[in-house]
Amino acid sequence: MASYAKMSPQARAIAYLAFERYLVWCELMRHAAETPPELKDDGSANRLNVLRARTGKLFLRFHWFAALCPVIEGWEKLKLSNERIDKLLYKTPNGRQAVDHLLTLRLFRHSIYHYQETFFEPKHLGALDLDFIRWCDNVFTAFKTFVEEHGADPDTDSFIMAWATAAV
Repeated sequence: MASYAKMSPQARAIAYLAFERYLVWCELMRHAAETPPELKDDGSANRLNVLRARTGKLFLRFHWFAALCPVIEGWEKLKLSNERIDKLLYKTPNGRQAVDHLLTLRLFRHSIYHYQETFFEPKHLGALDLDFIRWCDNVFTAFKTFVEEHGADPDTDSFIMAWATAAV
């Protein structure tokens, strides 16, 4: 992929829209974790009902944490930068050396979206840490604020708006 800054306005717009798409998907997973659907209990004591009751809300939270990864990957691939976000993700400015929580998140995402032979992986334990949960919230909020306040750039924003308002 060419550097974001060297892309044409149209290519930047498409790449930036993809980044925003992952942020929206992450936001939807976060909302689902915070307000899980009420599942009807048919009264049977089958394993799936028991599993839903015992793990559903927690596992929805796990999925929203994992959904942060492609947002961060897009941020890195597009070489976007923002002081608040970069401080949350990296140990040094411009160094791109991941903070421990980012390393935990990447391992965690792998354990969520790749089959594991054990029911509860040790990698999941990091996601139960209150400091990690706060970090995920802060990272998500920083990305959302960045997108809402800054957008891409004037050329890209005009292309995105033209695309978004075109007849479907």
